[in-house]
Amino acid sequence: MKKMFLGFLLLMATLSIHAQNNGLSQNQSNFTMSNQLDTSMNTAERTYLLNLLKETQTLFDQGTSAFSTDQLAFKPGTDKWSVFEVLEHIAVVETGIFSIVQGALTKPADPSRRDEIKVSAEQIVKILTNRNGKAQAPEQVKPTGRFPNAMVAREAFGRQHEQIMAFVQSSNADLHNRYWKHPATGVIDLYQTLVLIAAHTQRHLLQIEEIKQTEGFPKGR
Repeated sequence: MKKMFLGFLLLMATLSIHAQNNGLSQNQSNFTMSNQLDTSMNTAERTYLLNLLKETQTLFDQGTSAFSTDQLAFKPGTDKWSVFEVLEHIAVVETGIFSIVQGALTKPADPSRRDEIKVSAEQIVKILTNRNGKAQAPEQVKPTGRFPNAMVAREAFGRQHEQIMAFVQSSNADLHNRYWKHPATGVIDLYQTLVLIAAHTQRHLLQIEEIKQTEGFPKGR
């Protein structure tokens, strides 16, 4: 399990998305944690996250269905992923990052680190969904044929996404005083990490749209 956590930390560490390209450097100084003192999710936060997760599920359902076998297998280049491979990556990372959240909840809370957080949840979404910055996934989360077909991959994502939704709907855990750090955002808390899960999926749904727009992408059925 420790290797899995390290692998997913490496996933975020390899994100070559620079904050200044997303206007983050201009906005960081305007963000303070004065309105983030509650240790568990408040009503507004829970509503925002649930809506984001629901939006992500809708986008996933709309953006990953009705592909032919040829379309699923098409690669824009020899070093590029196919739609099927992107689906696998989405499903694997969804599970992995949520495992990081669950693991972090077993550690002591540390309110003294709140001032290290320099981004808002909304900024995290903006950073992750900016496709101008490309990322190289570590070996642990690269597509390896874990799923026999796209339907199984989509079902795996759906099951995990439902578990995350259920957690967000019911959790009163201290999400604001446990943390995770990666270079795109710096230190973020576990609430923001849950936001990042949805943003990561949306990022790769945009990748699928890019694949569909590539010259040579097979026509529909």
